[in-house]
Amino acid sequence: MADLVTHACLALLAKRGQQVVRPSQPLHLASFVAGSVLPDLLGRLPVDVLTVVQRRVGELPPILLNGWEPFHLPVGMVLTSLGLATLFRVDQRRAVFINLLGGMALHLLFDLLQDHAGAGYLLFYPLSTRPFELGLLGTESTVWWAPALAVLTAFAWRGSLSSLARRAGSRWSGRVH
Repeated sequence: MADLVTHACLALLAKRGQQVVRPSQPLHLASFVAGSVLPDLLGRLPVDVLTVVQRRVGELPPILLNGWEPFHLPVGMVLTSLGLATLFRVDQRRAVFINLLGGMALHLLFDLLQDHAGAGYLLFYPLSTRPFELGLLGTESTVWWAPALAVLTAFAWRGSLSSLARRAGSRWSGRVH
């Protein structure tokens, strides 16, 4: 959970920086933040859930436990972003794709800083199966970072998110303010 909070906060802070530097540029905040958490939601959460299921019901086919890793690799991130972007209107697809992929790239960049006991990431899969990681942070360090990042993010966005939500709500309801 702390890792999801950390990834979401980093994405929100990155977009806040974009908003400050380029205030007239559309943020596409939702797709960027979604992209920052999707690798863990798609690549890690099913494994965790199925591991619990396996303990209760017995042995599951190995593909169910091991088949989710591509969602947490660059090749899976590109394909996931492409697939999800097709669910949007044609005029929004490019921006959604870029922001989903940007959020996923930020996710991967932060994960590469961590030390996963030598497991690393297969950055160039399927061209190479050599793992890579920088190993500068422990994987559990996000537990300590998450609360501070959440406070920093709330401070950075104070007032802005509610304003964005009101504007987005008016678009959905058809009202113009």
